[in-house]
Amino acid sequence: MRKVGQLSLISLSIAFTTYQKIWSGHPFWTFDFFLFTFIAWLIGWHYDKIREFAKQSKANEEGYKLLIDTLPESILIHQNGKILYLNQPFLQLINLSSMDVAIGNELNNFVGPPLTKQLLNAILLEESKSKPVDIEIKSKNGMACFYEVSSYDIKYGNKDVSLTVIKDITLKKEEIRILLQRSEALALLGQMAAGIAHEIRNPLTSISGFIQLLQVNQHENQYIAIVESELERINNIVGDFLHLSKPKEVDLKEQNIEHVLKEVIALLNLKTENHNIQITEEYESDLPDFYLDKNQMKQVFLNLLKNSMEAMPNGGQIMIVVSRMHPEQVLITIKDEGVGIPKEQLPILGQPFITTKENGTGLGLLICYKIIESHKGTLKVDSKVNQGTTVSISMPISIINERKLNV
Repeated sequence: MRKVGQLSLISLSIAFTTYQKIWSGHPFWTFDFFLFTFIAWLIGWHYDKIREFAKQSKANEEGYKLLIDTLPESILIHQNGKILYLNQPFLQLINLSSMDVAIGNELNNFVGPPLTKQLLNAILLEESKSKPVDIEIKSKNGMACFYEVSSYDIKYGNKDVSLTVIKDITLKKEEIRILLQRSEALALLGQMAAGIAHEIRNPLTSISGFIQLLQVNQHENQYIAIVESELERINNIVGDFLHLSKPKEVDLKEQNIEHVLKEVIALLNLKTENHNIQITEEYESDLPDFYLDKNQMKQVFLNLLKNSMEAMPNGGQIMIVVSRMHPEQVLITIKDEGVGIPKEQLPILGQPFITTKENGTGLGLLICYKIIESHKGTLKVDSKVNQGTTVSISMPISIINERKLNV
């Protein structure tokens, strides 16, 4: 604390006493001198304290302003419904272009979409100070928007005020809704799969045996090959159903992701050569080994690469890139030059029987989603029609204390 007030008033007291001694001959060290000097020091000390407090209050206000101006959320500082400060996102929320119009005004004066009375009540509600409050608001075009309102008691200058943060959680809500839909679809599919698989697989075994006997008749071999091909396709579908219906233990072991991918690519070498498809790979140096179920991850990569190849009937390039997102996360991207996926189908990919292939079931991608989720990872599909598709898999490098999981 600077002692400007104390030094100034004490100096004034000394100067006045000196003046009296020179011009009037009064003694310098008198009781009056000590009394007035003490009073001068006391007043100066209080003056300095008030200046320091005002300076800290100003710095406190400026600190809050600087902080909330850098944040993307809508933030408001208010007292009893009166606006003390707000950032640019909140200004846009109440459809204003100038802060000068808002600051010092009542929030009530700006009620109107999207600042509805419901949202205003949440801002002023004491309940939002103990836990975030979620608000649903209908926009002018009928779309539902969701906001999370949180309030905190703070010291703003020398005032006890409220700081309110409003987050737009519409996308988050939509992601949760899609995940719930997928979980419900998986549960229903699991119930269906067990019954369908057992009903179909037994007769398949008998049919396959009879076809082998019919192969004795050489004239029917052409038709028998077609039937066998179709039976194999049905058998694969049944296998997918069983995979979904029965939880499988995932045996996590330390693996090298580059080796796993190269094994899968080797399995597809003949097919890629026959269809004029080139697979290129790019691996970040010094990637560590991490825990995964090798067989299940091979199934994921095999499904995704086959999808890419089928999307390029005239050939093309598939690019595989493995890199680190940050120290504990790896990103695997598989990008093709195929026909792409329509925009409206992207949000529902991974649901049973949703597919862009003529004879597909959508179960292969559903299994991929499920395996990646069991590894605590995420799978995302981006695509543009006639430009290609990119599948991004984010995986944790280590799964602490979880060596076995259920799919």
